Amino acid sequence: MVRRIGALLGFANTRDSELLVFGQNVLERLFENPAYPKPPLKKETFKTLLDSYGAAITAALDGSKQAIAERNGLRAEVIAALRQLGHYAQYTCNDDMPTFISSGFQPAFVARVTSQPLAQPFISNINHGKSGELFVQITPVQRARNYQLRYGTQGPDGMEPNSWTIRTVPTARFPISVDGLTPGKAYVFQVRAYGKLGYTDWSSSVSRFCA
Repeated sequence: MVRRIGALLGFANTRDSELLVFGQNVLERLFENPAYPKPPLKKETFKTLLDSYGAAITAALDGSKQAIAERNGLRAEVIAALRQLGHYAQYTCNDDMPTFISSGFQPAFVARVTSQPLAQPFISNINHGKSGELFVQITPVQRARNYQLRYGTQGPDGMEPNSWTIRTVPTARFPISVDGLTPGKAYVFQVRAYGKLGYTDWSSSVSRFCA
């Protein structure tokens, strides 16, 4: 069966902070990517929009109606831009999954297959949030019911952590916020998926310093 890759573009219930990080991830990975030579938006235009949205999110924290209205208006513009870029990515990747993932978007799966082992998820990107926070992007797996992300402080000489913190997350559609980390320390992350036949193996480790 031939099946086209489609981008996940439903952002209605996405928090502003998550939407901003998602957009920044696309900005970093799609533009100047040789697999995507002619994006429908200029990089500078999209970056300016994201910068304005980020400033509006901060301004709206005071609760004023005008600031909230400005944030919501920019949110709608960011979503429209992401949908335009997502459609471009899905039709330019030639149905090659690694190429599609390199755009910063995540795939939507529609075909239903039962009683087969899940594919192995992996960590595709880690971005910095506020001080002591990292955003972890994992690849979605068809038929996964949920995911577990585990992380811990990296040991000496790059060794794995002595102990892990494990979090169950319901979806891989958006970056996962991991906060309460210690700035200046390196952390190791792994992910696994849960489905009808149980858990997959833990993925390969990805490490990142926390700012």
